Amino acid sequence: MSKPYSEDLRVRLIAAVEQEGVSRREAGRRFRVSASSSVRWLAEHSQSAAPGRGRWAVTGGRCLRPNATGLRRWSRRRTI
Repeated sequence: MSKPYSEDLRVRLIAAVEQEGVSRREAGRRFRVSASSSVRWLAEHSQSAAPGRGRWAVTGGRCLRPNATGLRRWSRRRTI
């Protein structure tokens, strides 16, 4: 499995798009990342305003909500 890109790279790519007016795809070419990565990073940045944080920094347990009932039952069984 490959390593994730550094947060510094994400910040520099976002800065190039926002400050220099470079297109998302051109920024991807410049920093040698895929166009889809640069487009996704900019989309995540526009939603969160925290560069590089991405979908793994989401708080609130979104991934647990659909399974909340099952998890509660499981934890009750474990404590009894």
